[in-house]
Amino acid sequence: MGLVKELGRNSTPVRSSQAFETSDFLQALAKVWADRYSVSPELHEYDHIFGHLVARLSTGEEMKVFEALKHYFENGAANAQQVRELMTSLGLPKDAKVLEFASGYGRVTRHLKDLNLVACDIHPEAVSFCEDVLAVPAIPSASAPEDWEPGEKYDFIFAISLWSHLPDGLFQRWLSSVCAALKPDGYLMFSTHGAHAASVVPQLAEVLKDGQQYGYLDGSDQKDLDPSIYGSTVVLPTYVIKAIYDATNARIVSFKSAGWWGLQDEWIIRVP
Repeated sequence: MGLVKELGRNSTPVRSSQAFETSDFLQALAKVWADRYSVSPELHEYDHIFGHLVARLSTGEEMKVFEALKHYFENGAANAQQVRELMTSLGLPKDAKVLEFASGYGRVTRHLKDLNLVACDIHPEAVSFCEDVLAVPAIPSASAPEDWEPGEKYDFIFAISLWSHLPDGLFQRWLSSVCAALKPDGYLMFSTHGAHAASVVPQLAEVLKDGQQYGYLDGSDQKDLDPSIYGSTVVLPTYVIKAIYDATNARIVSFKSAGWWGLQDEWIIRVP
């Protein structure tokens, strides 16, 4: 889910790259899966999540598309339901104002139109797609956290797999900016690669050496983002707890190891 490309304090939006071809075959299959969940079948040609799935799943070209679409819609629906259940567990009302931060091209967004939801992303194409095609209100992010202007405050903000990509410094600065967009008693949920992820992904384990609590690898599924500011991040609880208390006035509500996809840790914090 793309969010930030920082070139000093330049706030120019990041533009996506590496489009995939939207063939008649792909569109027909997308409609089959989308109809199962009563959501839009539309896919943007720059959807990096879908492109990443096509690149890594199966072998034959047609099977790649089939498996990628299956995963895209099934997992998007499952993640949306997890968000709903989380909101219920926090006692948030059905009309709570919700922001999906780093929403990308609507993998989860399209399944949450029953919520009072706003999407947010750094890619202008993603913002336009969510608004014009998925009919979900959307706002742009900014290149630097301090330049982001959400325009209003929210009861609940969730960011699925963003802080799992942010390097040291931006990790803390985005916590500060996003928490500032919460209403009093508002909640932020974000996910990270933690100890469990390091135990099953050797590349993450390799950067946690000599008792370090933080590690960073160049490269991600978003090839348009500079790897010096967006890659693959692994953080242990001590690092995250310190980042929360250094960057925000929030308190930690809960922590769930491998709470997302059986891989990423779930953190929930609440501002006063």
